[in-house]
Amino acid sequence: SDLPLFLSSDFILNSLHISYDAILQTIEWQFLEPNLLELLHAMYDHFPVVAAQYRSDSRFDDAAGDVDLYISVALSLAEDEKILPRYGSVEKYDEVMNAAAAEQMVEMELFTSGRNRKIDFSQFTPRGHYNKEIYTTGGTITLEKYFRAMMWLGRIDFLLTAPPENPWEPDWTPEELLRMQLGALLLNEVLYDCGELDNLRKHEEIITFMVGPDDNLTPEELKDLSDHTLSGAGNLFDETTFGLFMEKLNASDDYGQKIMSNFFYVDPMTDDPGNLPVSFKMLGQKFLVDSYVFSEVVFDRIIYQGEKIWRPMPDPLDAMAALGNEDALTLLEQELDNYKYASNLAGLRYLVNSYDEDFWEQSLYNTWLGALRSLNPPSSAAGLPYFMQTTAWHHEKLNTQLTSWAQLRHDNILYGKQSYTGGTSCSFPVTYVEPYPDLYHRLKVFAQNASGFFDGVFSGEMLPVKTAIIDYYDRYGEIMEMLEGIASRELQQVPLTEA
Repeated sequence: SDLPLFLSSDFILNSLHISYDAILQTIEWQFLEPNLLELLHAMYDHFPVVAAQYRSDSRFDDAAGDVDLYISVALSLAEDEKILPRYGSVEKYDEVMNAAAAEQMVEMELFTSGRNRKIDFSQFTPRGHYNKEIYTTGGTITLEKYFRAMMWLGRIDFLLTAPPENPWEPDWTPEELLRMQLGALLLNEVLYDCGELDNLRKHEEIITFMVGPDDNLTPEELKDLSDHTLSGAGNLFDETTFGLFMEKLNASDDYGQKIMSNFFYVDPMTDDPGNLPVSFKMLGQKFLVDSYVFSEVVFDRIIYQGEKIWRPMPDPLDAMAALGNEDALTLLEQELDNYKYASNLAGLRYLVNSYDEDFWEQSLYNTWLGALRSLNPPSSAAGLPYFMQTTAWHHEKLNTQLTSWAQLRHDNILYGKQSYTGGTSCSFPVTYVEPYPDLYHRLKVFAQNASGFFDGVFSGEMLPVKTAIIDYYDRYGEIMEMLEGIASRELQQVPLTEA
């Protein structure tokens, strides 16, 4: 007869990764990529209409050229064609496109004059499922063009307030910030008037549900702010209005970014971490709580006895410790002692532990993380099988968490904000389910939320795989519910029935 099987949490989580990655890839090439192309073409075509309204005022020339460059580069990357700006510098366009093709960190003037910015074009290297061939009825395709375009839209920003002050750069001037603020306002005007705003809203709705909220000032937030502060972009040339606009940008925590995901110089001699600037992006990368953890346990966020401690890289165990795994904390003892960041990590653990269920169901990403938290060693081993009470088993589950977390990061590499400092049949043998009922419960919620969301968001859309995606998650949820029940009965030592 067949040998018995052990249905492990590793197997279940790996199946989650494989299906999630495949479904995301399918949604991207069948819906998100054509949706984005339609939006970018509309913005490119509409830009001259908006630019014409400001041609008579030379004070808008730089900002108009910046917006033209921004849209032209995005469309060129999405189409993998040379689509030149009409008002912006062709030389600057060529410089940016060459840098994107070289895929290296560079210093260049971008929406600035006389000031270089460090732009990490190495992030534009397609990876994950984005450089894999997809077999379609029309031949093979990849998502490399979509990846590069989304990296531009997700990472290249207009800085509306100043980056951290430091000894190596002159302070940002009001004129430099005004140029970027005008650029952001003109870009938003093109976006809102091009006739395809719903494309951006649908794009954001899907990615926000799957990954999480933006970590930057969004087009909707800028529109709301400008509507309540300005009657037009030209109002910013008035010193008093400019000051009020800056005051409002700095006053709201919602506008600021929490994760440093671009290169900024910081002052190593101060005892305060540098304040990150308010950053406007059209389709910004998303806030991830684990990326936030990483950004808070490296230089220049670690301050010990009045000095900033140089820790260049976080450790994956930092994320697991912040998610509540005590064994990860123990394994970090030497690191914590070397870099003096125990208080940082303690604060992050408190923050993560304070999140309610709404946070853990805010996105599929968070629900996945919540499922991994359920594998933390319990505070009491009462009622658990002997093998689940050992340190060796707890370390095995820590490896499970790290592996699944790496898969989660890998699947969402394009959308998640990174921190800075990748037909047969058979008989059914006797099967033992690894008894983690809360894990299966959270994965059931993951599936139920995914099914309900995709059923609604694609209502009326001609998406060929819509029904298959919904049916898959419905069935996945049913299986997780069954495993939850089995695992609960195993822990209670209640015999299973045929039902």
